[in-house]
Amino acid sequence: MREQPMVTIEPAGENDLARVVELIDLGAVGRDPSAAAPPVTDQHLAALRAIRSTPGCELYVARLGGETVATFQFAILPNISNGGRPVAQLESLPVAAAWRGRGIGEQLLQFAVARARAAGCFRLQLTSNKARVDPHRFYERFGFTSSHEGMKLTLD
Repeated sequence: MREQPMVTIEPAGENDLARVVELIDLGAVGRDPSAAAPPVTDQHLAALRAIRSTPGCELYVARLGGETVATFQFAILPNISNGGRPVAQLESLPVAAAWRGRGIGEQLLQFAVARARAAGCFRLQLTSNKARVDPHRFYERFGFTSSHEGMKLTLD
């Protein structure tokens, strides 16, 4: 059995942005594995600054030693249903390929669940591309259910 290393989870800073963009790109469905990660743009930087300046929103990184091995975005969304209790949203949770299957994703989910509970959220939700079978199994093992059908409208 592989060692389950403990990661340090902390808010991402501007110096982390290149690695975050790389991790998210590496996890993209249909990505050409030989392609280089996209460069950090002014739009990425503006998005990070907007996330960090919005109460209840954060972009996190998970580190092992000095290496950033995973990332995720977390947001607490005000909500009218369920007695006005907020909803927590989890986005973009890639773990570097070399570290998958070692308990890092579980640590990130445990962190997100604890943050959501502390904020009084009644639900933690996420979406995952239907083509991503392994992540779906991972989320289901953690207790997530496919209770809703998600829909998206691409605006590009």
